[in-house]
Amino acid sequence: MIDRYVIDFVKTFGAAMLTGVDAKMQRVDKDNLKSAVEQARDKEGVFKWTVTVTVQIKSFDNTKTTYVNLPITVTSPARPCGAIPPGSGVVVEGLELGIMPRDKGGFTTFYSAEAIRPMQPARPASGQS
Repeated sequence: MIDRYVIDFVKTFGAAMLTGVDAKMQRVDKDNLKSAVEQARDKEGVFKWTVTVTVQIKSFDNTKTTYVNLPITVTSPARPCGAIPPGSGVVVEGLELGIMPRDKGGFTTFYSAEAIRPMQPARPASGQS
């Protein structure tokens, strides 16, 4: 059983920095650790990608700031974020946090999203240039 929770990315993080995009890989035979590796696909056969973004996390009292890398699974027939250079500001659309039990006890968490888009530049206030 997998539990999924929708996260309002903008309200939670504001924005992020694109760190990297890699094909999400998996074993051809999940039960054989020596089997060949191939790019993972969803149920419809669309490729899965891991888009890593760096977000800023502040402590509850705003005295400490840390940066965390979030590996986010995105499905796309072609490499996503291809036109976005690493280090650019991005916004994550449709972010979900998944929690899944492990076979040997405990839980693992993962992130998935509908899309990663470039952050839009701030517009000047009306009447300003």
